[in-house]
Amino acid sequence: MKTKIYKRGMRKFILTALVICTFAALAMALAPHARAAQAPGFTGRWWSVDIDGSNQKLLITPAGDEYRLKLFDDGASICGLGPDGKPLYPAIGKGKGNAADNVLHAEFKLWCLTHPKTFWGTAAGDYLYDPATDTLNDQWVVWYRIVSK
Repeated sequence: MKTKIYKRGMRKFILTALVICTFAALAMALAPHARAAQAPGFTGRWWSVDIDGSNQKLLITPAGDEYRLKLFDDGASICGLGPDGKPLYPAIGKGKGNAADNVLHAEFKLWCLTHPKTFWGTAAGDYLYDPATDTLNDQWVVWYRIVSK
């Protein structure tokens, strides 16, 4: 009789331990994704007016515990200026970033959309997220969220 009770108790113990281990493994596997999801509202589409007057768009998407960034500037000063001092060509950039609190540190590779497309170089910077205004600030301009209707 004691053997049956002991075996039943052991089975319950082993089953409980397996359930706990399964939940712990799931929590550990999802932890990097949960950290990215809990970060401030970086994810989305953003726009700004650059200091040279051109329009910029930025797409930020989560990628595990990092972010992917795509930038478009419809008139980038770095790509050349006309006789009137206005930018001649647009630029695109692709980058990745890591968030810490309300700051997203991003590193980009940039191309000028000349004919043919020309690699300009790399650039890095920080985006500070302000939850009160739902804006990003990159030390040069303020970025506003594009809200789809």
